Formats: sequence, structure tokens, C-alpha cells
Amino acid sequence: MREILKKITKAQAFQTFVKVKGEFMPIGKPALKQEAIKLGAEFVGKLSLAATFQVLPTGKTIVGKELPFVPSPLEFRPYKIVKGIKVPLRDVWIERRARRLEVRGREVQLIQMAKGMGFGAKRTKRVKKQRGNMFFQ
Repeated sequence: MREILKKITKAQAFQTFVKVKGEFMPIGKPALKQEAIKLGAEFVGKLSLAATFQVLPTGKTIVGKELPFVPSPLEFRPYKIVKGIKVPLRDVWIERRARRLEVRGREVQLIQMAKGMGFGAKRTKRVKKQRGNMFFQ
């Protein structure tokens, strides 16, 4: 019982942000750093079209268990590529190109986005205009 109590600690809270349409949007509630990273990795990897997530401190403290979690280096990279040079990022992960768009949920999300933009809308039947005689109108 004491071992479990030792693992529960007070630590700084972190908020997970996912990059959507060029802006970082918060997801979930503030949590311990490893939990926030895990939330971002699961959200980006399985549920969303987004490819980038970051974890930022909120300035608050939270009581909880710190569980070790590191995003898979096969799925996420901790750097961005600028003009062919790898620039390291701090607390930001980008999904690797080969891992994007592989989940059925993402396909559904793509279809919903396309429908929202007007692609795939039902076509209306063309009605021929009647042309009258130009002398009798």
C-alpha cells in the first residue's frame, strides 16, 4: 500500500494541444506530463487527421500517478524539417508521413469534411428552358 502512495505525487499540470487548420486547439483536461503526451499521441494517431501535437505547462499543480510514456519513434518524430535540415522541437511531436491516413476513422472524417465543403452533393436535375418563338412572346 505504501508503494502505491509513493507513486502518487504532486506535479505540474500540462495541457495537450493538437494542430488543426494551422492553429493549436486544446484537447482534454490538464494532466500530468506523461498522461498529456499519451492523450496527444492517441488522438493524433487514431482519431484525427491532425499530424502534430504539443504539450504545454498550465502553471497549476495536479496530484496523480506519473506513468512512464514515450511516443513511438516509429510513429512520431520530435523534429521538423526546414529546407532539408532537421530542427529539434521541445514537447512537440509530428506524426511520420508513412503513418498518416491509415485508419478507417480518418477516412470517415475525410468524407465528412468533403461533404461539408460541398463535394459529393446531390445533383439537381437539369430542366430544359422552353424557347418560345421570337415573334410571339
